Amino acid sequence: MSTLFRDVPFRISGIATFVKTARASGVRIDPGQTVTLEFNAPVATVDQNGATESMYDVFWCNVHGKEHGQKMRGELLVVETRGETGG
Repeated sequence: MSTLFRDVPFRISGIATFVKTARASGVRIDPGQTVTLEFNAPVATVDQNGATESMYDVFWCNVHGKEHGQKMRGELLVVETRGETGG
């Protein structure tokens, strides 16, 4: 799951189930399956001073840790799209 996939079109290659919540979208993959997601990462816009800051997108597992007291057993990734900052 990621908020990135809420606004960015992507293509799924492999066997997966599309999942959507109010704030994020993603795919659910069965154990042993391999899936490829193809998308273009969004590009940060230049601010009024000509600087482009890094952008971060978070990807997480929405299956594990949903109930109170459960330990998070899924994966969590933070992906940085680097930009240039002035200064």
